[in-house]
Amino acid sequence: MSKIVKKRTRFTREQITELEKNPNVERVSKKAITYAKEFKVKVVHDITNGMKVRDSFIKHGFDLELIGENRMYVASGRWLNRYNQFGAEGLIDMRKFNKQPRAYNPGKRKLYEASCCLREYDRKLKNAAENVEHIE
Repeated sequence: MSKIVKKRTRFTREQITELEKNPNVERVSKKAITYAKEFKVKVVHDITNGMKVRDSFIKHGFDLELIGENRMYVASGRWLNRYNQFGAEGLIDMRKFNKQPRAYNPGKRKLYEASCCLREYDRKLKNAAENVEHIE
């Protein structure tokens, strides 16, 4: 079976200009829309109060043919998941919650390296003390 790959919609200059006029948009590139943080909260609030996703986007001034329904549903689903996990704060600063946990604790590594240095220093000090005893 061949895999169907949907081509990502790219915005034209005119479409980018049109989208940037909407106060609910922070910035637009050829491939992506960055929505205002307040808008994300409003959409999640609308959805949790029973409004349909498409009605919420229309209410806030978006042309669904321009942004595409799939983009709208994917974004709102991502925001709803964030809201359910982290509350409104998860929508306001999403970078804070995107970080992957570290595989190791760098503090432990530094402690290990320091203890190795101390052991090495102790060994050299003992050798020096033994050498001094032999000389006397």
